[in-house]
Amino acid sequence: MRTIFIVVLLSLVFPTLLYAKPKLHVSEKKLLHVLMKIENPDNVPNLVGDKHLKNKAIGPLQIRLPCLSDVNWIVGRKEMRRIWGKSRLNMKDMNDIKMAKWVCLTYVYYWGEIYEKQKGKKPDIVVYARIFNGGPDGWKNWKTRCYALAVKQHIKEYEKKKKS
Repeated sequence: MRTIFIVVLLSLVFPTLLYAKPKLHVSEKKLLHVLMKIENPDNVPNLVGDKHLKNKAIGPLQIRLPCLSDVNWIVGRKEMRRIWGKSRLNMKDMNDIKMAKWVCLTYVYYWGEIYEKQKGKKPDIVVYARIFNGGPDGWKNWKTRCYALAVKQHIKEYEKKKKS
């Protein structure tokens, strides 16, 4: 019990200790495809959404500052510099599809691992999508239910296309 407490405490203080290349329990390609169909169905470059909110959503995956801040914190400056050649990503970077996808996967991977520890089960694509849409506890937030329905619909469409 003491060891678990120390590991959890260290992971909160030094989140980069637990950081590794994101490896989800679902198809990354399918998750990203579904999220991009919901967030940017017309594939508009340099899209700015959620204009009514303080932190606008930027880019093809409509990433907002709280998500990006979490990823900068999770990864840490040293690792970020190693991966992207700079110590922190900024909102303008979210217009770059490669960076936006990486931020999305890193974010849902990290909070998906927390979900797995709390619930004792692996997150599925809907859980990952609800986390992406509603934040770390988005998987249980009633505000993400409609988003979950849209995800399920796009999964069906994705699988239909894949079969044909």
